[in-house]
Amino acid sequence: MVISPAAAEEVHLVPAVYVFGDSTVDVGNLKYLPGNFTPPFPYGIDFPLANSSSPNGRFSNGYNLADCISRLLGFDMSPPAYLSLTPETSGQILKGFGGANYAAGGSGILDTTGNASLPLSKQVEFFAATKSKMMENSGDNGTQAIDALLSRSLFLISDGGNDMFDFFLKKRSYREVPAFYEDLLSNYTKFVKTLYGLGARRFGVINVAPIGCAPAGRAKYLFGVWDCEHISNKLARDFDSALGDAMAKLAASLPGMKYTPWGAPISWWNTTPRTRRPPGSRL
Repeated sequence: MVISPAAAEEVHLVPAVYVFGDSTVDVGNLKYLPGNFTPPFPYGIDFPLANSSSPNGRFSNGYNLADCISRLLGFDMSPPAYLSLTPETSGQILKGFGGANYAAGGSGILDTTGNASLPLSKQVEFFAATKSKMMENSGDNGTQAIDALLSRSLFLISDGGNDMFDFFLKKRSYREVPAFYEDLLSNYTKFVKTLYGLGARRFGVINVAPIGCAPAGRAKYLFGVWDCEHISNKLARDFDSALGDAMAKLAASLPGMKYTPWGAPISWWNTTPRTRRPPGSRL
């Protein structure tokens, strides 16, 4: 049997994708929060949809991480922003198909980080509300079907970068790092356990990227014109390592739980971006 490319593209590797996190995976929730903030131009300029060469709620010029991963799983696009849903557009989602995106730019693992209107804790609450509506719509005979669909769906989490930025920009002492990590990991694992209790079994964990190489991080660094800020990079890298250990322990203790970590290649951490050389330096 020959399967056409068009038909092959419609095959989804999972029934749904549920996305949680910050601006790395936000597809527009921030537009629906008080203030109606939309990332300004040139965000969206290369987004590959008709009439979309303008800000669309993503903090990227085109696809973001949620879009790319969803497309790899066979979806044309990542799931819609949860806050954009209406009764007319949420039908398939409440049947357990497609999924929803709860992420918001500026959010963090800690409630005190960045955009306090939609931290990770609130996003998990929104999913709990989604699950409740799924169960209401499924009737007595559909409960097991919904649980089965959720157990095969992907729960994608990309958060922590804003927590790192807050710690670094507030110039907190490095002696506070162990307690800081403990707070982050306690919250993160609590959220994973909550999602597990709601039916999640497959998790995709996107590590914190080298934030010291981001423009915002380098702008605060004396030598940021030609180098990354290595202290904040270490803060993120060590957290990623601790998070990996915590997730491994959870997977060992929660029956049926599986997770896949996604992180920056080693070369990213070791790269020193040079837009220009410091005075007197040599190649």
